[in-house]
Amino acid sequence: MAAATGADPTGLSGMAAGYAYQAEVNANLKAWQAQNPAPNPDAELAKVEAIRQKAIADGVLNPDGTSKR
Repeated sequence: MAAATGADPTGLSGMAAGYAYQAEVNANLKAWQAQNPAPNPDAELAKVEAIRQKAIADGVLNPDGTSKR
């Protein structure tokens, strides 16, 4: 194995830069998640069911899910 050359033969400065970068990425991700919360699956299903019920009431959809057209 060849000996490391340069100002930092241990590679610790590169590791420190990597840790600092990862900390920045994590902070950016947390900020993005705070502004863009995950959707509520139950609320999304309720919306779909409401659309389905309206389509049945409008005569576009059969109750079994098949189209009337």
